[in-house]
Amino acid sequence: MTGFVDRQRASHLMQRAGIAALVLCAPEAFHYATGASIGPAGLFRRAGAGFVVIPARQDLPIGVVVADFNAAQLRTSAPEMVVRSHPIWIESAPVETGPHSLPLAERIEAGLASLDRAPDFSRPATFDLAGSVRSEER
Repeated sequence: MTGFVDRQRASHLMQRAGIAALVLCAPEAFHYATGASIGPAGLFRRAGAGFVVIPARQDLPIGVVVADFNAAQLRTSAPEMVVRSHPIWIESAPVETGPHSLPLAERIEAGLASLDRAPDFSRPATFDLAGSVRSEER
């Protein structure tokens, strides 16, 4: 198992305190529990970038919620953990940079479309490209 959590000791302390699980969200606690970085979103030290859930029952796996940008890395480094992801603002896509006839927003959309995401994929409204890129081209 990756990370540095003593599950037996943690389980004993949780049972003694009458709690079913620990929920960790500080970057240092995330690293301690998983052995992996919480990722760039966690550097702002705001809750929501990533969480680790350590159940008191040792027969249950550790659960992790991490930004989609870091999910593959965590699944590879900690295959015994249950990893779920959530979208954050970091997106990467190929964007045509050479001579072009399309405006920037359309080139970005074409790059994102080339990623072949699941049909039900959607970004939260705060990441809506139409509202974040203003064309200066006329």
